[in-house]
Amino acid sequence: MLPQNPFAPCRASPLHNNHNTPSTRTSPRKRPRAPSPDLPTPSRPPPLPKTKNYFFKGLHPKFIREVDRTDYSKMIIWCGTPGCTTFEKRSVNRRIDGTNLYKTHYKTHHLGVPTSVEEENVLKAQGQKQTFFTPKLGQSVKQTLGQYRTTYRSKLLAFVVKNNLSFRLVEQDEFIDLIQHLNPLAPIISKTTLLRDLQKKFENGQKILKTELAEHVKIGGRFSLTTDCWTAGNYKEFAAITIHWITLDWELKSQVLDVIELKNPVHSGAYLAEEVIRATDFFDITHSIIAITHDNASVNDVLLTEFQAIALKKWEALSDELQCRRWLQFTLDEGDIRCVSHIYNLAVVAGMPLIL
Repeated sequence: MLPQNPFAPCRASPLHNNHNTPSTRTSPRKRPRAPSPDLPTPSRPPPLPKTKNYFFKGLHPKFIREVDRTDYSKMIIWCGTPGCTTFEKRSVNRRIDGTNLYKTHYKTHHLGVPTSVEEENVLKAQGQKQTFFTPKLGQSVKQTLGQYRTTYRSKLLAFVVKNNLSFRLVEQDEFIDLIQHLNPLAPIISKTTLLRDLQKKFENGQKILKTELAEHVKIGGRFSLTTDCWTAGNYKEFAAITIHWITLDWELKSQVLDVIELKNPVHSGAYLAEEVIRATDFFDITHSIIAITHDNASVNDVLLTEFQAIALKKWEALSDELQCRRWLQFTLDEGDIRCVSHIYNLAVVAGMPLIL
């Protein structure tokens, strides 16, 4: 018999192990587990049953539903159209009895959206797929469609104007097909309508600017002008007039006063002065101009001389009180400002042959 190792751990012989006596020995490396409190097991709400109802089926249903956490026998539904505020969340029975309420909501507030499989098939047969590009709905159909069409026309006008596109683009068949593909509810806008919108937008901008300039004149403010002429790519000649002023908060502001098409082939100084006076008279600020910046074209000398004479006559026609308030007038000695960038350009052009 082999001698027992005194350093070996004591082990019970398998022959003498008593299986009826459980071992109470625990490992020193393990801590006893704390008893867990008896917590109530939360009950899970029964899932909503699947339905084939047209308004509740599919990945993007017309109405969204979920289990009512306060009463498992009911469910909460609301309109699935983004931005809809006319059909608030409400708790109803799980069983979907009828669809008249849901159909009436879409027929009233979401006009044009199909409310049945038949209507959807009609749209598909017409080549109009129901997409997610549907207008956001408001308080009423009349208000919603009106707002949507106004916004669409405004964005379409900005797209055409800012990209210098032809207004005939909106009447091209390919453009109409593209818009109808994105949204079958989008109205077809003619170039005449778009031009009319542009004219209204221009007139509204003129009214806003005229009011702002009148307020500046009322507090004794003065203005300076910048003029320039150029020939466009269509061989038409234009003159731009930009107005500048400083507010009471010492903020420098600049606005395009007018862009004039020079229809007279002879651009004389008297003709240019007449066009400038016409623009300043429209805004009633001729007597409030104190400086005009221009290039070194010789016709500008005649323009400023004519402008000074006409502005003086308009000042003399004012009452004594207004003459005292608007005593600062345009003069050739102080208001004739040459464009320094144009002077530098002339100097460089004249000096380059000498260098090269």
